[in-house]
Amino acid sequence: MRILLAVVALVATLLLLAGVAAACLWERRGRGQVVARVGTAAVVLVMAGWMLRQSADLWGHREFDGSLGVIEQLEDVAADEDVVFVWEGGSTMGPNFAATPFTWLGRPGLSGPEDPSANTLLALQEALGDRTLYLVADGAEPPPRAADVLEEERRIVTELSEFEHGLANRPRQARPVPVDLTVWRLVGDEP
Repeated sequence: MRILLAVVALVATLLLLAGVAAACLWERRGRGQVVARVGTAAVVLVMAGWMLRQSADLWGHREFDGSLGVIEQLEDVAADEDVVFVWEGGSTMGPNFAATPFTWLGRPGLSGPEDPSANTLLALQEALGDRTLYLVADGAEPPPRAADVLEEERRIVTELSEFEHGLANRPRQARPVPVDLTVWRLVGDEP
């Protein structure tokens, strides 16, 4: 991690210094002004060309392609209701989508515990103003300790595309990341 931060700081510093040097050369007065400006323009064009060459294979890059489909399905589940989404703790897709209800759908969403109990979900629902509560969990089976109070609302099976990132090489092609989620509606009063 320290190496990554050092590289980012170094590249940013070099680009800033190159920009300052180019601006100074461009504003240079007196003998050699034309040569300085031509040289500055050449350096800027070379830097721009190098940046475009380095990023050419990323232009069609579609990181997490398919994620909007998942978001649209969550939106369909919520419809126009006042709902809250709870992501089961430990969900493989939690890091990708746990903030979706709040950021994309304008609804409350939070990360819940792993294997929540019925009492935990009912307490969350009460604490959140008795809104309709949806639990989003991996796979087709409900959490065992809450199965009595959950009803399947939507099954989401798709895949995202993800690019490997590294310091030594550029990503060239996506690898598939399977998405297997079920949205469960909390329907019981008591377990």
